[in-house]
Amino acid sequence: MNMGIPQYILALLVFGMVLVTVTTKQAIWINDNHQNFNFECPVGESIVYFYGWIITSANDRLWHFHCAPRSSIGSCSWSGYSSAASDTTYKCSGNGALAGIRSYYVTSDGDRRFSYRCCSVSLSSPSCVDSGYVNSIDGQVEYGVPGHEYINGMSSTFDSTAKDRRFKVHECRFRY
Repeated sequence: MNMGIPQYILALLVFGMVLVTVTTKQAIWINDNHQNFNFECPVGESIVYFYGWIITSANDRLWHFHCAPRSSIGSCSWSGYSSAASDTTYKCSGNGALAGIRSYYVTSDGDRRFSYRCCSVSLSSPSCVDSGYVNSIDGQVEYGVPGHEYINGMSSTFDSTAKDRRFKVHECRFRY
């Protein structure tokens, strides 16, 4: 008696695992190595979580962002692009909320340039602080804020030897 799994069922299982793997990758990462990306939160939302998976052999990261609704968010606009291969600091003006990030890779520098989408926030004097570094060189980047806070900006230090960045986050707390 043959108790093995029929070949067509095995083929379907393998196809299903490949489909899940490809779909999961596309659902999680918004870019591939050295490719441009443009991420925007829906109207009335801001970025509340991000994750960057380093690919050290490519000197680049795959990025994932998550948005959530935030009250008091108004009109939005994009910044210019940061410089590549240098330290950068960007904070949304007027204590605005970060609601989008776009980027392109500069091969000659082994680095990315970033542009930020900021939305106005109609709050009276929010309390804002800078985090410490949220990653090490060649380490994963992960950061999130709870429901009563929002991300206002980011800064990073570029390491020219490792061709990588260490990130800090500027976050603000809603005051009602």
